[in-house]
Amino acid sequence: MSFSELINQAQDSNAIYLHIVSGTKPRIKTPQGISTLGSAILMPSDVYKLVDECLQPEMKKRLLEGEEVLFCYNHDGDIELRVHIYKQRGTLAISAKLIDAEIMGFKQLGIEDNLYESMMSQKMGLFLTSSERDSGRSTLALSYMQEIARHRSVHIVSLEEVIERRFDENLKGLVSRCQLGVDVIDPQRSIAGFCKTDIQVCNLDSLDDPNDFLTALELASRGILVIGNLIAKDTEALLQKILNLKSVGGDYRNQLADVLGNIVHQKRLSGNDGQDIFVQEHFLNQVATRKHIRENKLQPILAFMRTIGKRGCKSYQQSYDKLVSDGLLSRDKVPSKYKINND
Repeated sequence: MSFSELINQAQDSNAIYLHIVSGTKPRIKTPQGISTLGSAILMPSDVYKLVDECLQPEMKKRLLEGEEVLFCYNHDGDIELRVHIYKQRGTLAISAKLIDAEIMGFKQLGIEDNLYESMMSQKMGLFLTSSERDSGRSTLALSYMQEIARHRSVHIVSLEEVIERRFDENLKGLVSRCQLGVDVIDPQRSIAGFCKTDIQVCNLDSLDDPNDFLTALELASRGILVIGNLIAKDTEALLQKILNLKSVGGDYRNQLADVLGNIVHQKRLSGNDGQDIFVQEHFLNQVATRKHIRENKLQPILAFMRTIGKRGCKSYQQSYDKLVSDGLLSRDKVPSKYKINND
């Protein structure tokens, strides 16, 4: 069986992940859990053939040199896979995530008008997207970049671990996408080079490493709009994380207070119709919250964000309540932490 045939079967089964390990049947992960795909047990030689089918020559060279490889594989135009090839028990294995090739628009993500206005009004500083795993923080960042490029004549440079999904062709701006480890070997040097030429927006992808976050902070201080994403369970956890980075000193929180703009945290849910829906929590750093950031006072920041009617802010409690009132989500699917009335 070919790699393309396995992808087709995984797609027909509504799979999120496809796992191929020597000595076992292929397995898929769906919203219902993990199950086998077909009845054939794949031997090491079978897996090597599948790897050979999906790898480009440069990636094959890296694999032969002992590296693990991570890349995007395009399948029939409408589906892409984020593929990780690694070694286990002396042979190769494949783990792949199935994703749509097109970047999701703001409407598909359920971005409300007030959130849209706040996001699009930010022209510089630090813009953060966040979620737990597989809830679309990178998707949100790409959607945001596409929306900027649709409406502004700007140069966007995006440094990405894996280049996946494709931008709309009808853009006013220019998007340069560079894959880390392939197009960009030394990110710091590349960023310095772009800053000496023409760049208005820079996406740095994951900022979970404290050093990467500090790089983003420094770049945002130069008047560039810097986009990055972090893993966190909600905005409170994210703020706790960035307010208390390890080994930071000097004027770190002063700098953070000055350049931090929007934080959008997102969760992926199954709606009443069984389709995926997204819900966002939104914090916009303002004059009233900058002082609290400088003084590392988290609770006043959260109280400000959760106050109904604050410009550019919306808590999960408010967002979930709107989904319920709009009939998109039943109240019993709302986590108890975010229920307005625990009835």
